[in-house]
Amino acid sequence: MKKVLLAGLGLLTVATVSFGEDVTSTKKSAIMTPIENLYGRVETRQTSLEWGQADGKVQRQVMAYSLRPRLGTKMFNNRLDTYVETPVSNSARSSNFEQKQSVWSSTFAALETKNFTITPYHESFLAYHGTPFTTKVALNMDAVTSLKTSAGEFTVHGGLEPVFNTGTRETMTGRINREPGKSYAALTTKEDGSAEIKQQEPDTTLEYIAGVAYVPSFAPKFKLSTDVYFDRVYHPVYNALSDENGERVEKAGYAYEDSTLTDVILTYQADSLTSIQNRTMISHTGFYAANTKGKETPRIQNRLSLIYKLF
Repeated sequence: MKKVLLAGLGLLTVATVSFGEDVTSTKKSAIMTPIENLYGRVETRQTSLEWGQADGKVQRQVMAYSLRPRLGTKMFNNRLDTYVETPVSNSARSSNFEQKQSVWSSTFAALETKNFTITPYHESFLAYHGTPFTTKVALNMDAVTSLKTSAGEFTVHGGLEPVFNTGTRETMTGRINREPGKSYAALTTKEDGSAEIKQQEPDTTLEYIAGVAYVPSFAPKFKLSTDVYFDRVYHPVYNALSDENGERVEKAGYAYEDSTLTDVILTYQADSLTSIQNRTMISHTGFYAANTKGKETPRIQNRLSLIYKLF
């Protein structure tokens, strides 16, 4: 009997030690996953910006250069990809290089099948030297299909993406309904007689996406893709009221504006570590209603990049 008890105690001790080692190993693995899955890359980018006039003529052009190191990690069986990228670049008006706002981005593959994906993501510009923090949170839903032919592989996709914008930046809006010629203490009146107020609610966007990609069989290291983004941006509208209850501003609903972005990307994968990419983005007002955007947005933006994977 004593021998049986001793044998049982020995088996229990071995099992406990083994179980403890498994738990320790599992915990260690979970903790170490972000570090073990670290990756890094560096991108050198030349950016060309072009602003257009209403008649389609070029108003001005600028060139900028940047070095963009990126450090990221993948977790949850590579379903979550998060990285921080801190560019060092020169501005359009200066040749001096300086650090710019860091970009923190995360994507999560919530659902991924052969023909359909759901991917929530965020892209945030971190506060730096007085520049406000801004972030975009979106949910991408995309349907995709591929066709392999003797000429190469074609991929067609289309999707929908609701976008929510927020941050610490103070946004002023002139979308105010008021009686003509009447001033309100709550409003900021400018020299031209127009009025502004601090926007209380963020803008939201509903984006429709359609695109096609092509990898030629005779040059499999090249990939050409074209995507078109149709955006409907919703802006809050306010009513300026003055009655027996005093002056006040109330939300009246939303107004929207449409815009279109055509995005053409040509990528050359030189080897497993190095790729060259040329990306051209063309902005339009409305759904191809015009060829020009506002003064703040360039009509054409071209990016030529050399990307090298560090580890």
